Amino acid sequence: MKEKHGVKILAVDLDVTSHDSLQQMMEKIKKQFDCIDTLVNNAGASFGAPSPVQTYNEEAWMKTIDVNLHGTFRVSRAVLPMMTGKPAAIVNIASRAGKTPPLANGAYAVAKAG
Repeated sequence: MKEKHGVKILAVDLDVTSHDSLQQMMEKIKKQFDCIDTLVNNAGASFGAPSPVQTYNEEAWMKTIDVNLHGTFRVSRAVLPMMTGKPAAIVNIASRAGKTPPLANGAYAVAKAG
């Protein structure tokens, strides 16, 4: 990518629910970059589906919300200090499930709408 477009990129595999994983991500980023121009939040997961709301397992519901909604917040908060003082962008990948919820997958729809 750098040779063709003059841009350095880094894709990071991490657990967006883990503070330690986020710290490791930031260490990798700081080794390669002085600043961050763009963040793409693209985590997505669904646990406990298919299940109607009245029987949805609460632990599975909370984990789905944690990955899809809280993970976006955690990753954005972690990288923002490297994005300030210059033009930068955060792109949050959602899902059409946030507008048209699928049957028996309410947690994912709620998280993506958020």
